[in-house]
Parts: sequence; structure tokens; C-alpha cells
Amino acid sequence: MACVLAGEYWLIKNTVGIEISEHPYYVGRVILIVTNGLLLLGLLWPTIWIVERYARSDFAKIGIVATVALGTFLTTYAVTINNHLLAATSVAIALYCGLRVWCDGRGDARYLIGAGFFAACAAVNDLPAFSFFALLGLAMMIKRPMPTLLLGVPAAAVILGASLVTNYVAHQSWRPPYAHRSDGEVLGTLEEKLHGAFDRNEIPEPLTQVLADHGIELSDQAEVITRDSGNRWVILDSGIDRRYAIQRTENSIEVRDWDNWYDYDTSYWKTGVKKGVDVGEKSIGRYAFHVVLGHHGILSLTPVWLLSILGIGLWLSEKGAFRQVAVFVLVLTLVCVLFYIFRPLKDRNYGGMTSGFRWAFWLIPMWLTAMIPVLDRWKNWAWGQRIFAALLLFSACLMKFPHFSSWATGIGFVLCICLFLSGCGASDTPSPPAASIPGPEANADGQSTQTVSTELEAGDLAKSDFRGEEFPEVVLTTTLGKIRLKLDAKKAPATVDNFLTNYVATNHYDGTVFHYVQPDGMILGGLFDADMSPRPTKIEIQNEAMNGLKNKRGTIAMSRDPNVVHSSTCQFFVNCADNTTFDHIGSEDSSSFGYCVFGEVIEGMDVVDAISKVDVQSNDGFVNLPKEPVQILSAERVK
Repeated sequence: MACVLAGEYWLIKNTVGIEISEHPYYVGRVILIVTNGLLLLGLLWPTIWIVERYARSDFAKIGIVATVALGTFLTTYAVTINNHLLAATSVAIALYCGLRVWCDGRGDARYLIGAGFFAACAAVNDLPAFSFFALLGLAMMIKRPMPTLLLGVPAAAVILGASLVTNYVAHQSWRPPYAHRSDGEVLGTLEEKLHGAFDRNEIPEPLTQVLADHGIELSDQAEVITRDSGNRWVILDSGIDRRYAIQRTENSIEVRDWDNWYDYDTSYWKTGVKKGVDVGEKSIGRYAFHVVLGHHGILSLTPVWLLSILGIGLWLSEKGAFRQVAVFVLVLTLVCVLFYIFRPLKDRNYGGMTSGFRWAFWLIPMWLTAMIPVLDRWKNWAWGQRIFAALLLFSACLMKFPHFSSWATGIGFVLCICLFLSGCGASDTPSPPAASIPGPEANADGQSTQTVSTELEAGDLAKSDFRGEEFPEVVLTTTLGKIRLKLDAKKAPATVDNFLTNYVATNHYDGTVFHYVQPDGMILGGLFDADMSPRPTKIEIQNEAMNGLKNKRGTIAMSRDPNVVHSSTCQFFVNCADNTTFDHIGSEDSSSFGYCVFGEVIEGMDVVDAISKVDVQSNDGFVNLPKEPVQILSAERVK
């Protein structure tokens, strides 16, 4: 698709003389209108051909054409350049060609070439549509084997070959960028004990030896970047423009070639940076519900597809070619939807912050076709026509809600938020919200100023503010009163040392605010100034949630990234209720490892409750943010 858009720009530049660098909006809108206008026509015409050929009533013909024009999210996505509209248009054309071959027994070259060419076009522009390409190809081989080999396969090869070549020219790789989401081959292994050196941003000698064995010599510009303290690091060598992944395993540390194109310094997709739905839905059951019936639901946002389900059932009850067409549509729908439901956590994000479940949009031409038997049967049933009109009206209204941009929150998501805020369907207490924070501070030499090891050594006590006391106390003076904390350094030594040495002793907390408050929940703070600017933090520390302390009312605990076990820095929260869902339950999984309790409130719990009940707002991505800032004026160690 990128090549097609580049070709359009070449024509604009060389015929009209307008360059995108000088008139980006003008050029962009011209390309948008031309591209998506033609694609919408390309979607509409094969739909008309299908209903004219296979629908028996005018009601079915008019109803399905009205649906494709007014009632699907492909129209919503026509306001932006995207691959889904192109894929759906390609599926519509290939589907028509395939139906003529399968249902009518036609062997015309145009149908075989069209099926192969446009099925391949759908596949290379929307990777899940490879299932459509494969299954349609199998059907063509069964029905017309020799013509398919002579006409359909070469037509598909044109698109597949062009896709591979252009991908290689752009990325110097035969694999698409989506395939570069993990580490490369293992170059060697190191002893597990060396993880401490990497946490101190040091390059140990065994690492240089492993790389030397592969003919790689690091320059003096090589540096260690921590991705997950104690577990994952990156060796970045600007001198030779190379990087390597260092990954801790159960018994060793692997040195891997770099192949994760989504893991770079300014990447939004790094753990701890991405937010909202992009973090991923932990519960597969909840994810499945929202994909089908919830805020990104295929049926809840486009209820007219209920008729497609009914149509598939009607065709399955018949004999002949259309029973096989129903199986074809049903299999592809289940394969696509189940594939995404059972993806890893990082991929269970509904397609990002979008108005609908975009990964299934390429199926729309097949769902439209499956409506034919229902509308044909309802042609003389007044109530059936009213039901169809109501479903189409709701679908059109829901599709129209995000009319300015398809890459926006859909009405389903808005309704779910409203239900949540009103208390409907409330379940477990949510995880403490994790804010994106800057990396560790560095001194002039580029070395970390971290003073607390992730595994506290006895020698560290001499250079810390810990002073070896088992129950030090700290007073937080806030704009609503004082809170006295008693810390448990016996059960959470590294956490208490980090809290006292890196943040209390350096006056880090002075002037910060509580940026998330929830009655009968928690108050969370320690990172942001009153203007919501984040303060620099030290390196992440080891999570000591397994220390036996529970998240009971009045306890203080460290916040962290919900997806990374060992990611706490400065943010802390005070529990305003017994939050048992935050407790450690014995698993190494981030969702059940828990949040480390390291002390309790011994005076000022009334102040904590008052803070939790202030008026809140949602602003710039923050939820439950106090309307009037509640500041920590000072954090002082008093014992």
C-alpha cells in the first residue's frame, strides 16, 4: 500500500508541482480523497454484483447495499489512510470472483485471475487475511485445479512477489516488521551472577569475550541500558551502530543479537511506557467479551451482524454450494477472532485506541453476503423489515460516533467507562495506576547516581540513610495535615533503604502531589509536581512483596508497573481499605506477584481518609486526579 501512495504522490508532484514538505495537509487530503474514494467504490461495486447475482429480492439487495454504504466501520475508517479498507475491498472483489467459480461453476480467466490477485492483495495488506487467501485458494484448486494453477497462482504471485521485494528494499529483510518483535539468535551465555554488573551499567569482561568470538569488538562508546532491572539490559554501541540484548534466564544470562524493532529509546511500545488499552487485557475471558459484545464488540457496535449469524445458520441448514459458503465464512470468522483472543498479553489491546475491532474489518464483505438468506426471507414480513431497519439504524449511529477520526475512542468504550464510573459491573479493586517516568538520573560522566542495590548488601548501609534501624519513622506534612509513617526495614530492607536514601533524604518528595485518590481504595503520590511534571527517579528496585506484609488499611506500599514485577522507584500509595488483590500470592507472574508493603500509618489516618475523599477529575490521561492539588510539603525522617 505504501508503494501505491508513493505513486500517487509522484503523480501529484510531477503534474501539479506541489511537494508534501511544503503543503503536507493539501497533499495528504488529496491522496486521502483519491485513495479512499476509489476504495469505497471498489467495495460498493462487487457488493452490488454479489447481491444482484445471488439475492432474490429487492429488499435484500437494497438492504445489503445500504448496510455497506452506511452501517459498517469501513466507512468510519474512510476518513484516514489505513490498510483495512484496502484489504476489505480486495476481499470483496476476490469473494465475488470466488463465488462465480464455486457456486456457478464458471472457469473464466477473469474470475480465476481476479480471485488470485485480489486475495493476495488482501493478505499482504492485512496479515490475518492470509487465512482467506489460503482457504479461497484451496477452494479454487478443488473446483478448477488446472486453471487455478495456470491463472490464479501467477496472479497471486505478482502481488506476493511485489510485497516481498518492496519489503526487502525498505527494511533489508524478507520478513515484515511485525515479525521483528523479539530478540535474535543467541550469541553466547554468561554466568547469572554477572547481573549485578549490568545493573551498575558496567560491561563485564566475559561479555566482550562472547562478542569477540563472533568477530565483534565493542567501541569505547558502548553503554548498558537497563530495560528491566535484574532481568534485561541492552548494550548500545553508537560507535559501530550496533546493539545487543542481554536477557537473564533461569540459570544464566543470554547474549542475543538485536532483532526487536519495537524496543528503542523513544518507543511507545516499551514496557512501562505504553498505557491504556495498549498495556493489554490480562483476562482472556474479559477480552473475549469486549471483542464480541463489549466496548470494542463486533456485535455490540454493529448489531446488524446478528443477521449474518442467522444467515450462516440458514445456509448451513440447506444443501448445495451455499452450505459450503456458510462454512467458509464461519471458519474464517472463528479463526480470525479466536486468533486474536488467544494472543499474548502485549497483543490483547483491541487494535489500540480505535473506534472498533479493526483486525476483523476485512471479514465485512463476507458478513454482508451472509445476510442474503435472512433478508430474502423477510421481504414480505413487516416486522422483519422493521427489525432490519432498527439494527441498521443502530449500526449507522454507532459507526458515526467517531466521525472525525477512526483512531479515537468509540461509543462502546465511552459507555463502558460511564457504567464503571456509576458503579455498574464493578469487580476487583484495580491495580495502582502506573505513570510513565523518566529514567535514572545520571551524573556528568553518564554514570547512574543510584545508591541502592536491587539486592541490599551489608556494605551498602554505610553509604545509605538507612542507618540499620529496623523501624524508622517518617512524617509527611501535606496541605491537609500530617501523616506519620512507621517503616518496617526488617521485612523490606531494600524498599525502606530506597525510600529513605534516594527520596526522603534528597527532598525528592517535597512539593510532589497525590495524583490518584480513591475513597475506600488508596492515595497514590510521590512522582509529580503540582503542574504534573514528573521528577527524575533512581533505578528500579527489587520487589519485596513476598515479605509477608499485607495491603491492609493504613499500610504504605510501593507502586510499580503492573506488567513488570521489579519496577518500583519513588511512587508509593497508602491503603485506605484492605486491598487483598495487591498481596503477593506466590507466583512470579506480574499480575499476581503483588505490591510491596513496607510500613504503616501510626498517626494521621484521618488525613489519609480526607485526601482520599477530595473532589477529583480526569485530565490529560490522569483519572481520579484531585481538582485542587494535595501536596506533600515535606517528607522528614524523625526516627
